[in-house]
Amino acid sequence: MSTRRILHTLLKQTHGDEVRHLLIHSVDSSRETNLSQLTAAVQIPIATGTEYEMGQRAETLSQDWIDNEGFRFPRERELVFEPLKHTIVLATAIGNTGVYDPKYQNIQRNLTGKVPLSSWPGVTAKNGGAYEYAFDGMKIVAQPRLPPNHGLNLQPKTNEEFLVVLQKAVALRDAIGPTVEFLLSE
Repeated sequence: MSTRRILHTLLKQTHGDEVRHLLIHSVDSSRETNLSQLTAAVQIPIATGTEYEMGQRAETLSQDWIDNEGFRFPRERELVFEPLKHTIVLATAIGNTGVYDPKYQNIQRNLTGKVPLSSWPGVTAKNGGAYEYAFDGMKIVAQPRLPPNHGLNLQPKTNEEFLVVLQKAVALRDAIGPTVEFLLSE
């Protein structure tokens, strides 16, 4: 019996981004399929039915959130970043149990660097900074999070001004640490 999971992610960009995920979890696509919502590391069951019915319900919910609450689907290849706890809950709900982190590789005890997701501490930032995390289906991407007082909320009027703001943002992120990718395992 195979397990199938379908994920819909929606993003609302406000002062603090809000992310909602709809997870369609099918154990036997001809019988019972569950639809649940994951928001801020909390999974809430919505309905049970066939995979087709839950797919239709997810599309209806998504469109309602887009039309009435200001959500949108991420653009192609756009990563949606959240706190570590939220990302771990999402990756676990999709069926992952471990993450490969090179800092845990040890030739005698842990050749692959695999760590259970439930105990993985994420990335440690430099200079008192913090990281944010994105799940892309196969890996977790950790990137430095700019502090709220970064001063780069400008609306550049020219391409040159935009490049200056972008260079400052990259320099701030580099001071916190590198962007890192971690493969996941089931």
